[in-house]
Amino acid sequence: PESPMAPLPDLGVEWPDLDKADPIAPTLEGAPAEVEASGDQRYDVVVTGIDTLSAAVRSRFNDLSVLKDGAGKPANVAQIDRRARDDAELMNLILRDEGYYDANIETDVTATDGRLVVTLEVEPGPIYKFGNVAIAGVPKPDVEAAFGVKNDDPVNADAVIGGELALAEKLGREGYPFAKVAEPEIVIDHDTRVATLDLKVDSGGERRIGAIRMPGDGAPFGAKHVGVIARFRPGELYDQAMIDDLRRALIATGLISTVKLEPVEGSASGTVDIATTIEPAPMRTIAGEAGYGTGEGFRVEASWQHRNLIRPEGAVTFRGIAGTREQSLGALLRMGNFRRRDQVLNASVIA
Repeated sequence: PESPMAPLPDLGVEWPDLDKADPIAPTLEGAPAEVEASGDQRYDVVVTGIDTLSAAVRSRFNDLSVLKDGAGKPANVAQIDRRARDDAELMNLILRDEGYYDANIETDVTATDGRLVVTLEVEPGPIYKFGNVAIAGVPKPDVEAAFGVKNDDPVNADAVIGGELALAEKLGREGYPFAKVAEPEIVIDHDTRVATLDLKVDSGGERRIGAIRMPGDGAPFGAKHVGVIARFRPGELYDQAMIDDLRRALIATGLISTVKLEPVEGSASGTVDIATTIEPAPMRTIAGEAGYGTGEGFRVEASWQHRNLIRPEGAVTFRGIAGTREQSLGALLRMGNFRRRDQVLNASVIA
């Protein structure tokens, strides 16, 4: 540490004279030399080469583009350059989702009338198509048709995702509550511009409706009344659409805030039970009003309601009015889904 530093070798470059040096402003690649990188400037965005593409491509790019989001607002050229690069990557991803795997996107920045114009020149290239679509494990041919993607279709990511959802929905409607659709394996051959798609399905076995399971604690009604509301009966082929219909009907009673219906293995072979979990909603309402009218005089009205006083779904309301010209007292009963779905029993006593 006490040794003196060795002298630095001569690098052959003279030290600059800062007093005589001219200021050097970095310029954006593609922009004319007079466009300085210092200071904020406004810019416009132009995208070429996408007129022949689908409206979905243009819509997605417009929604996600950082250049378009900041268009018309001051920004320095470093920010503009970063946004242009990001938008080029974004456009490439969008085009790949549409099946264009050989796209070329060039960015260019020019100055016009003191304002920057950022141009994205898009060359989509040829569209790739599926050469072979193989689906394994589907139990029925009509279920496989729900996937929708076939040979010679474009390699469109939206179509593949939509096909997965449609296939899962079809399996649920055809009696397969435990079906699982795996992630598709897609292999792209850039030489032939052809892709292969392999999709594996585990149907889980066909099931028929068994029993409705429901804990009794805290629920506004029991499994028997849920069975009255349901449009399916034990022994019928499982249909996810009927389960969704039951969920909506249970919420419509007004006695439930949240409900969860989950298929579980039935106690009998080849059946599926419906495990029902219910979170009850508030049952009581108290209301009142008071007022004065020149034709009626003073008037006071009060009511008390319990929406499940007589189980199941027996809403009882007591209502009283005291006023100058009107006095009444009454009780109203409304039984929802009385003995069958959507049948209502109404009764009232008013004096």
